[in-house]
Amino acid sequence: MGVFGYGKAEVVIKALSGSFRTYGPDGPGSEYEVRADTRDAVVEFVARLGEPGADDAYLIHDGRALRRDLLEDEKAPDHALFLAIREDFGYLGYLGPVDGQLEDERMWPVGDPRSPGTHGTNNVDYPAGSGLPVAEVVKALDEFRVTGELPRSVSWTIGRA
Repeated sequence: MGVFGYGKAEVVIKALSGSFRTYGPDGPGSEYEVRADTRDAVVEFVARLGEPGADDAYLIHDGRALRRDLLEDEKAPDHALFLAIREDFGYLGYLGPVDGQLEDERMWPVGDPRSPGTHGTNNVDYPAGSGLPVAEVVKALDEFRVTGELPRSVSWTIGRA
């Protein structure tokens, strides 16, 4: 950065934003907005998703560019990361470009073959065999927070579900 604030500085945003909802015995509960800009905030967020009644979350990276949504004629994120915590497994889903491609890919982790499939309210079905240990989900989310790219700490497969 230049002297006295003149010049140009590159700002690197390392944060996730999103939302999730809770459900109780009487139906929908509250909707929560989330912003995780540290590893500790990622850990806390994942823990909250593991609480009874928490549904899946829809996340974006705040540092990625927006693109024009042709159906809505407005700017929208070029990606989405979906996350659910169910008992001993964490589930991820990714929709967006990968490695500079223009086409969007729907991707799921290659997880524990013993993990059952599950459903979330973001119209996402997490396939059987895609569940990961929760610690791996925390690592992948924190990697996504830092890089803004598809986490490479887990293996991914295209188009299951």
